[in-house]
Amino acid sequence: MPKTIPITEARKRMGPLFSEVVSEHRPALIGRREQVGLLVGADDAASLLAPYEFHTRVFLEDGAVSLWVPELAVYGRAASYEGAAEDLIEEVRYYIDEYWGEIDRYRQAPNRAAHFPYLVRAYLADQQGRLLDLLLAEPSDEGSPSDRREEALAPA
Repeated sequence: MPKTIPITEARKRMGPLFSEVVSEHRPALIGRREQVGLLVGADDAASLLAPYEFHTRVFLEDGAVSLWVPELAVYGRAASYEGAAEDLIEEVRYYIDEYWGEIDRYRQAPNRAAHFPYLVRAYLADQQGRLLDLLLAEPSDEGSPSDRREEALAPA
């Protein structure tokens, strides 16, 4: 079983602990009283969030292209596909900033709470310059994490 590191110890050895977590891919549980947090590197976080796939849809209209991301209820729109893709990236970035700015409220909102893991995944991809690739990637056939959860809970 993983050992929980007291927060005072984690503070004292943050440099080496950070290297263990990020470079050596060893997540750390950090505890304070009865609370426990998880320190994990960005690459490992991206792997954990991999099941949260985007199902971006393309809509062609007279003189316009729209790209709709249902997982975030966000879309980009422009006269061309390239323009719509650029608009979509800006809209997703804006929504990430908006969500984090109101995170306490949004994490409780029934229409936005489920966006959190998708936004973390999008943020991590954007930091690596791969946001558009992530948004436009072909989803697997496995379905969303909530689909699999519902299947697991369904009576046999």
